[in-house]
Amino acid sequence: MLRRIITILCVLAVAATATGSAYAKDHVILQRSSPRGTGSVFVVAGLVPAHRYRIDVSAPAHIKFSALGIEDYNGIYKKSLFQSSKPVKFQGTTPRSYVIVQPIKQTLSGWTIALNVTNPKRKVLTVRLVDLGRQK
Repeated sequence: MLRRIITILCVLAVAATATGSAYAKDHVILQRSSPRGTGSVFVVAGLVPAHRYRIDVSAPAHIKFSALGIEDYNGIYKKSLFQSSKPVKFQGTTPRSYVIVQPIKQTLSGWTIALNVTNPKRKVLTVRLVDLGRQK
């Protein structure tokens, strides 16, 4: 069942990448809050290559959290297809923000992030993904 959900989320993320605006600037593309009593938020999003993103983690009070996930990306380099992934890991106390930039300089065809943010006290967390526009 969990694999089916993850597969569906990945398909939706790919669809979101295909329909995303290449000229977007500073707008929220995703916001999710943890269900009461779970303290966990799982997000998957298709990212527009060459854009920068900010992940905001917030809560009603200052609480500790940790995030673990993966960035998956693919493209063409020197007439060859490539696919790779990079682990994403950070922790802190709410409110906290992290900037995500394209993991490699080559032109990408696709870029996806999947992230699980948790807190040990199972308090409500909100995760927001903001598109900051094209990288400079």
